[in-house]
Amino acid sequence: MKLIGALAQRPHNILLLSSAYNGLTQRLHTHLMDRGHRIQFRLALSEDSIQRDVDAVKPEFVLCPFLTRRIPPAVCASQPCLVLHPGVVADGGPSSLDWAVLRREAEWGVTLLQADKELDGGPVWSHRDFHVPEGSSKASLYRGPVTDAAVECVDEFLVKFRSGARTPKRPGEMQKATARGEWRDRMEASERTVDWRTDDTETVLRKVRCSDSTPGALGSLLGRRLRLFGAHREEGEELRGEPGRLLATRDGAVCVGAGNGAVWISHARVEGGVKLPTASVLAEEISAAGVEEVPYSPFSSDHRATFREIWYEQVEHVGILNFNFHNGAMSTDQCRRLTEAYREAKQLDAKVLILQGNGDFFSNGIHLNVIEAAPRPEQEAWSNICAIDDLVREVLINTRQVTVSAVQANAGAGGVFLALAADHVWLRRGCVLNPHYRTMGLFGSEYWTYSLPRRLQSSATAAEQLVNACLPISAERAWWLGLADRVIPGHFPSGVRHQAKGLLTGPQETEDFLRAKAARLAADRPVMEECRARELSHMRQDMFERAEFHAARRAFVRRARAKTTPERLLDPQGSVRGGDDDASSSSCSLLTRSIVSDPVVEETHSAMSKSRILKGKDRAAQIAHRLVQAITKQKQRQPDFEPTLAIVQVGDRPDSNLYIRQKTRLAKKIGVRVEHIRLPRTTSYLEVLGHILKLNESDSVNGIVLQLPLDSNQSSINVDRLLDAIDPKKDVDGLGSTNRRLLQQGNLDEAFISCAPLASLELVKMSGVPVKDVVAVVIGNSNMASRPPMLLSMLGAQVVRCDVDTIDTQKTGRQCTNRGGSGRSCETGQGLVGDVYFQEVAHRTSYISPVPGGVGPLAVAMLMSNVVQAALKKVHYQSSGSGASVRDVENTVAPRW
Repeated sequence: MKLIGALAQRPHNILLLSSAYNGLTQRLHTHLMDRGHRIQFRLALSEDSIQRDVDAVKPEFVLCPFLTRRIPPAVCASQPCLVLHPGVVADGGPSSLDWAVLRREAEWGVTLLQADKELDGGPVWSHRDFHVPEGSSKASLYRGPVTDAAVECVDEFLVKFRSGARTPKRPGEMQKATARGEWRDRMEASERTVDWRTDDTETVLRKVRCSDSTPGALGSLLGRRLRLFGAHREEGEELRGEPGRLLATRDGAVCVGAGNGAVWISHARVEGGVKLPTASVLAEEISAAGVEEVPYSPFSSDHRATFREIWYEQVEHVGILNFNFHNGAMSTDQCRRLTEAYREAKQLDAKVLILQGNGDFFSNGIHLNVIEAAPRPEQEAWSNICAIDDLVREVLINTRQVTVSAVQANAGAGGVFLALAADHVWLRRGCVLNPHYRTMGLFGSEYWTYSLPRRLQSSATAAEQLVNACLPISAERAWWLGLADRVIPGHFPSGVRHQAKGLLTGPQETEDFLRAKAARLAADRPVMEECRARELSHMRQDMFERAEFHAARRAFVRRARAKTTPERLLDPQGSVRGGDDDASSSSCSLLTRSIVSDPVVEETHSAMSKSRILKGKDRAAQIAHRLVQAITKQKQRQPDFEPTLAIVQVGDRPDSNLYIRQKTRLAKKIGVRVEHIRLPRTTSYLEVLGHILKLNESDSVNGIVLQLPLDSNQSSINVDRLLDAIDPKKDVDGLGSTNRRLLQQGNLDEAFISCAPLASLELVKMSGVPVKDVVAVVIGNSNMASRPPMLLSMLGAQVVRCDVDTIDTQKTGRQCTNRGGSGRSCETGQGLVGDVYFQEVAHRTSYISPVPGGVGPLAVAMLMSNVVQAALKKVHYQSSGSGASVRDVENTVAPRW
């Protein structure tokens, strides 16, 4: 059997060409940079500029996420030019998403086409369909499902491109996928015009939603012709009136009678003007008409559909303060209202308080449109920055609860540093952060000079370098840098609630955490206030004395067309490769190199290439240190707490003796007691079973390991039955059928996972390569060797199995984990020999674990982690009277997958 060489990844030289550096483009840019590809971004300014950029970059292919200009035929002929179309296969036209929302399509899609002379009709490389959530606007679809699907399409293309595929299919060849596809002309203004006299409530909602965020629906309110944005249904019977009549205002939005119901319109714009809260645009007319404000309390128990920007919910002791501000912009008034709501939420009985952004953005900081429209923009900007600083301070100094920022969507500028104020920062996989201000001509505030160095665990200089780079960061890179504590895949709100329950580890532990936080804040308070004062001193100069902020803000708000590609985006990776020593080069290195997640990844050089050594021994030491802390902390509350591991050994194999010595040595170091039960080779099946059953009943034993392979002369011993006899709650090696079944079902919360796959996954994590991008070569066909590939496959990796008869395994660009050994002695008379010829393989791999010091010590550390978790679960069960999942105690010990 030969390994397929095409599976090995290699970096590509890609030209990312787009008409704007929008959210979709940023997502793809960060996604591809994280994976080590050489990305050069250019704005598609004209056909001539496109031709010049392609000639200069000489890419393998051109990727166009958002294009409003035609690609020159000569460019299309010289290399593949890929265009992302936000529509299903065979769909075409410039208003695809608009039509999908207006026509209430239940499913929609994204298609990756190869550009040719027919607009949106080129050969199809990949496509993805997705469910359209009820009530979606065009903007929310584009920023959410469309962007996620686009990334999947590009990933599929890369797989095909690497494998040598060069013949994408024509839409006409894909009959099943083209059933819904059709050419759709540009949506005319008449299709977007709201007629209050004839349109029912649903039609009004769809016309406005299909026009977010541009160009806006057309409609008249109080005699003014406006562009309308942000439509929300009103279910309350109290607000009803004739169609087109303004019924109420609330926090800048207006409620309008529509059909037999009512809708809220949050924002509006006069032709040539700035998009603003509708009540601001119609302020004089509303005052003259006597329209009243109808407030909504964030703590209301009325959950009928309505317009609300802030609302609170609580499940048991987890409180969630939700906010949803249009486009993530937070005006002075919005910041003050959110601050007041946060203060009130702090007084409730929640033990965990989550600040959760629920819109298309988490937050983008101060409200540039409101500032631009103010009579004195500099004064409004100052009020706005002081108000958002007050909000950030309220989160920073909260010592009543464990605080969490749940970042479901993109965040920028002050919005990033609002999130960093919490104890825990959780990001949705796929969101993008822009932790910088300089592109808007501002120094920045929101306590960033306090929070960022603390998060990065580095100097203020490093934090400034990161901010001054002015580059987007993926969720994964944010986690790698230390800006985030978790990246949550799948359905984010349910994932947040699940993780929040894990923070409720017990009254004493929560109290200890809050006491420690209060002590730290008391010591840090002078530093915090000094940081704020210094930041505001810079901001006062930026807002009152300098012109850069006002010019940049005006260009942003008025959507001024760029004349050149911003210098910071031209080739940040290239500046790193060039070896520049300045601050911007250093920060670019943090933000653009292929992610390597751990400082214990060591580089080794050879004449042919460079391979990174994944030093499992060093990571094992880190895990052991965390286990010591966990045991010490529990002993403070429970002096007799002593995790105990029982090892049952049959016979006297030298390799088994060595493994047991390693386990015993680490156990003693971290405070785990070991019971070593040594049985002779003549021990029968029933005798071994009797020992296991006795250990199951022992109240002092937390984990049981049957040392394999057995050194027995009894042919009748059934090892699988012995493993199944171990109590699943004590099966810390995860080899019994119950834990294996939980693993196969994907129930990683409840299963104890065997130390070998956990160690292998930890090495993957150290490499920084996302699991779904891993091609894992697993050597051996034994039962034990099946565990790592099972878990890797479940998490999305591609697994290739090989054994003693496999040839040609030394393909370049792989990750090689050297697990297990031959059992024979080394020249020193002890130790194990690895499975891999290290020197011969190292120069052909991207990552390799050493011999010794690779998987072995890390696997032992993972076993001890399982033992400590089993002991903590038992304590949790006894104190709460209910079972605890592994995830309930995971943060106390070692990280899990």
